[in-house]
Amino acid sequence: MRNAVKLGLVLVCALLVVFTVAAEKEKKGKKKKAKAVDWSESTKIVWPPPPAEPVIRFFGSYWGDFNFPESRKGRLWKKLVGEKQDDRYIYRPFDVAVDSKRQRIYASAYAYIGVFDIVNKNYSQFTGKAPYLLRYVTGLDVDDAGNFYAVDAKSKVVVAFDPWQSPIRTYGDAETFVHPVDVGVNESLGRVYVSDSKANAVHVFSKEEGKLLFSFGSLGSEDGQFYKPGHIWVDEEGLVYVTDFFNFRVQGFDADGEFLFKVGSLGTSPGNLAKPKGVAVDSEGHIYVADSAFGNVQIFNREGEILLVFGEHGWEDGHLNLPSGIFIDDNDRIYVADSVNCRISVFEFLGTPEETPGASEAKAP
Repeated sequence: MRNAVKLGLVLVCALLVVFTVAAEKEKKGKKKKAKAVDWSESTKIVWPPPPAEPVIRFFGSYWGDFNFPESRKGRLWKKLVGEKQDDRYIYRPFDVAVDSKRQRIYASAYAYIGVFDIVNKNYSQFTGKAPYLLRYVTGLDVDDAGNFYAVDAKSKVVVAFDPWQSPIRTYGDAETFVHPVDVGVNESLGRVYVSDSKANAVHVFSKEEGKLLFSFGSLGSEDGQFYKPGHIWVDEEGLVYVTDFFNFRVQGFDADGEFLFKVGSLGTSPGNLAKPKGVAVDSEGHIYVADSAFGNVQIFNREGEILLVFGEHGWEDGHLNLPSGIFIDDNDRIYVADSVNCRISVFEFLGTPEETPGASEAKAP
C-alpha cells in the first residue's frame, strides 16, 4: 500500500514538473512570437525617408499561426497526448486579396489558400470544398459581398466561394483557358476578368451566370497585345490593369478591353521593370506595381511617370523577397505577397503630400 502511495506521489510530481516546464516554454514562446508581431516600431519605416513628408509606411506582416497566439489555446494538453504542434505559416504566397468588411486576408499558396481572420484572431488553410478541391491556386479577388474568387491554374477553372467557404459558381474550363493566372471583379457591370498567360488574352465573364462574354488581347508587343499577361486589377472606375510580364509593362484598358495607357519599360532605373508581378490602384488613382526582380513596389501615375519606389530586396521589416501579388483595401493599406519571405507584408498609403516625390527622389532598384 505504501509503495502504491509513493508511486502515486512520484507520478503527481512528475506531471507537475512536465506541466511547469511546458508552461514556461509555452510562455517564452508566446513572448518571443508576440514580439515578432509587435508593430509599434515598424510604423517608423517610411518612404521617402525623413526629412521628407512620408507617403508610404510599413505597417507589419502576416505569417500564419505566429500572428494569433490566442488561437493556440490547449496546445499544452495536445503536447502531453502526443499530438504534433507545428506552427502553420503561409508558404510562398503568389497572390493576396482582402475582405475589408470582415477583416479577412486571403493568400494563395499552391494547393491551399491561407486565411487570416483578424476579427476572430485565427489563421487557417482552405483547400476548397468538393467538388472543387483546389490543386494549384494562383490569383485571388474578393467582391463586395465577401465572396472570394480563386483561380485554379491546374484545373483550369475559377471558383467563387461565399464567405463561409462554400462554392457558389465557376467560370471557364479546360476549353476556355490554357493557363489562367489572376482574376478581377467589376461590380458595377457584373463582370469577372481572368488573365490567361499562355493564351495571351483576358477573358471576360458575366458575374452571375458565369457565361463567357468576350476576350481581348493577342500575342505581341503592340498596344493592347500581351506576352504572358499575369496579375490583373479592376479599379473603382472599372478600368482594367494587366501586368504584361515579358513586355515589362502594365497596360490599362477600359471595361470593354480597349487599350488606354501603359506604364513601365525594360531597364534598371526607377520607372523601369524587370519582372513585373502584382498591380493595384489606391484611392487617388496611383498605380502600384510589384517587381520580383528588384524586390520593390513602384508607384506610377497614368501618364507613366514614376512617383515613388518603396521596399528593397531582403528579409528585414519593409524588405521584400520576390514579391508577387499586391492588393490595396478600402483603407489604402497595401498588402504584398512577399513570396520567398513566406509572409504578407503590409504597407499604408498616407496620402499625397503637397509636393509629391518625383523620380529624382525615388530609390533606384
